[in-house]
Amino acid sequence: MAVELEFISIAIPIANVDRVYPGGFEGYKTDWERPFGRALHDEHLLVISVMNPMDAQWVVDTWEEWGLEPFGEVEGEKAWKDLCIVDYIRGPTLPCDWIEYGYEAAWLKGEPRGEVVSYYSREE
Repeated sequence: MAVELEFISIAIPIANVDRVYPGGFEGYKTDWERPFGRALHDEHLLVISVMNPMDAQWVVDTWEEWGLEPFGEVEGEKAWKDLCIVDYIRGPTLPCDWIEYGYEAAWLKGEPRGEVVSYYSREE
């Protein structure tokens, strides 16, 4: 599956959430899904969408405090590592070798795109 992107989105592999967040992804959903804004997920990616760069930076900084490494290098260039900021129209803002992007949706590289999980299609 793929996850709908809105405005500025921070994509995080669920495996990375499981690695650093107490209680893993299930703990995150219980503690933070609503306060972080519009958060969607499929079986592989958590996507948190925000409206402005300051909020995006806050999300990145928070996940960095929890143990994720935002940046790495790919072929000597700065790239996203454990998370990725994705513009919903233009795609990843830096190289990101683990994400696939199609207009307004993202999915984990190597997995089929499939249906798109959207804010309007999720169950409450």
